Amino acid sequence: MDESGVKRLVVDAEDRLQGIVSRRDLLRMYLRDDDEIRRRVVEGIPPHARWNDRDGIIVEVRDGIVTLSGYTDRRSEAAAAVHTAERLDGVIDVQGALGWRKDDVLELPFTWDRP
Repeated sequence: MDESGVKRLVVDAEDRLQGIVSRRDLLRMYLRDDDEIRRRVVEGIPPHARWNDRDGIIVEVRDGIVTLSGYTDRRSEAAAAVHTAERLDGVIDVQGALGWRKDDVLELPFTWDRP
């Protein structure tokens, strides 16, 4: 089979044929439709940070690309929402257009000492 270029066979320890696997079978866990991706991103955002009358995060998904927009109270909430979306299977890219009222993230200055 290897000489013929067939690389999708599943065999047991004794090299007996058990089945055939396709690329789609292997990638299925990573392929999600936009509605499923959106649902999972929203579930990962704390309820108080989701969209309400004036504040919160709006989640839109198109072709696996997640767009987060809106405002949060804290910068750390915005960063956490982006991080949550980036980790999900099926997400191709995350575009963040989030604003925040309070910057609660301490950024230390970067220094590089050259030898």
